[in-house]
Amino acid sequence: MIMVEPWPELVNASGGEAGHFEILKEIATTIRRLRADYNIEPAKEVHCVIDADLDIVELIGDNLKWLEALTRAKISPKEDVPEGFAMEAIGSTKIGIDIAGAIDVKAETAKLTKEMKKLEKYIASTEKKLQNGEFIDKAPEYVVKDMGDKLAEAKNEFESLENRLTTLSKLS
Repeated sequence: MIMVEPWPELVNASGGEAGHFEILKEIATTIRRLRADYNIEPAKEVHCVIDADLDIVELIGDNLKWLEALTRAKISPKEDVPEGFAMEAIGSTKIGIDIAGAIDVKAETAKLTKEMKKLEKYIASTEKKLQNGEFIDKAPEYVVKDMGDKLAEAKNEFESLENRLTTLSKLS
């Protein structure tokens, strides 16, 4: 027997539920990324505040249980992200997690400082190569471009580490 019914048609493709899911997914991803950036153990529950527009706060409220389960965070909407919280923004939404009791600040500071020193050496040596006219003339164009891209990545990573170190210094 051959089916003769037409395929279901998409009704209201304006983003509605799918758009809501994307917002929630982005919030969960950001909280998880912050946890990973600060080396917070996955099993450890953290306090998270979200400064967002009313519609997003309502969306979070409607989905709070599963969002907390996915992120291992106690989430509460708040006016501002308090000082000393690790913070990241998604558009006008600010997400902050309390890292004060979740990590060993001294150990994390030492680790970040070590990583920054390593990156400083890499950045300095790469900049020196890229400023060397002889190297630029002899090296294939793709090698020079690749080094430039890696240098930009290293500078971004260094800036990120610097921001994390600044946040940690506020906790000491």
